[in-house]
Amino acid sequence: MQREQSIIGRSSDRAAKRKFIINEIRRLGQLSRSALAESTGLSPATVSSIVSELLEEDLVVEDTASVSAGGRRPTPMRINYTTRLAIGIKLKSDSIECLLTDMSTAPIDKLTKALPSLDPEAVCQICEEAIAQLMETQARDTKNLIGVGVSIPAFVDAETGVCKTSHRFGWKDIHFAGMLQNKLGIPVKIEDDSHAFALAHALFGVGINHASFATVAVGEGISYEMILDGKLHRGNTGAAGKLGHMCHDPHGARCECGRYGCLQVKNSISGMLSTLDLNDPQWSFRTRLDRLLACLASGDEKALSTVRDAGYTVGKYLADMTAVTDVDPVVIGGEVVELGEYFFDAFNKALNKYSLHGPIRTYIDNEDNFWSRGAAALVTQEVFGF
Repeated sequence: MQREQSIIGRSSDRAAKRKFIINEIRRLGQLSRSALAESTGLSPATVSSIVSELLEEDLVVEDTASVSAGGRRPTPMRINYTTRLAIGIKLKSDSIECLLTDMSTAPIDKLTKALPSLDPEAVCQICEEAIAQLMETQARDTKNLIGVGVSIPAFVDAETGVCKTSHRFGWKDIHFAGMLQNKLGIPVKIEDDSHAFALAHALFGVGINHASFATVAVGEGISYEMILDGKLHRGNTGAAGKLGHMCHDPHGARCECGRYGCLQVKNSISGMLSTLDLNDPQWSFRTRLDRLLACLASGDEKALSTVRDAGYTVGKYLADMTAVTDVDPVVIGGEVVELGEYFFDAFNKALNKYSLHGPIRTYIDNEDNFWSRGAAALVTQEVFGF
């Protein structure tokens, strides 16, 4: 409500009002001009003027007004997500996933390319090649591409586009956004991969109906992110959400961050693979995960026990986090979703056992391309002013 009042009161800030209207249509669906005026509190004249701009730019379209016994109803409008394109790139330890989407981050096409080197220049080159290949395959005009979002397993300064530290990549103070933007000639945004995952859900997932929620992503690492009153909680340094780096076992193995016994050392997908001696660096991460799935399907007791233990441990840590933050619901995503009941039976058991505030609503993100959709959301959030 405070945000709405501030926007309504800033008569000169047309851009803020424009984004406010776009977001109301995104959030509520089809709305007429009169419904928009009522919903936003803006004057009908202001709404009509801004809507005319959006129609001219093809950002919104009018649907056919229905006719009832009382006459013609107001014409509803909706966002035209298909007129603009975004690219989302997820950087993984051995590959990139490049996804072409519309403005809602709905996938159009994707490709995966191996990373022969983690040198920043080499990674930029692979990204450039992947984007060109996707656009050519789809015969898409680059003038409709509003930008590229890149999600990185790292501490990222999203404002400056600098990757401050990536333990996994061995990067420090790399201006990756600027490097790639110079190659492409279009805007590039970078973000911590788990932050990007949360942003995607804020824009087009559970955030449509929940102003505050959390996301947990379990893949090569483990994260816990919070959207609070519609805003991503980044923390003082922008590094909030590193659940996987909580100390789980002070006498445990060394983590990629250099410390010992972090939660993700044993309980991330990579940690489970290491426990099972499936983390051969000659195999791609995808191959290693497929081998784990095959072990589970065959009833391999060590694999079953390892995954159950990880599920129970992560479930307990999530219960502890919700006791501190009191954020609900929670979206679960990452490659761990592929483990299904092998992981989630134990996860839910621990979550229910240790929850302080009663049952926690959880939603599983079963969609494909969860990481790269999050990267694409870095671009589309600029349109919506999120």
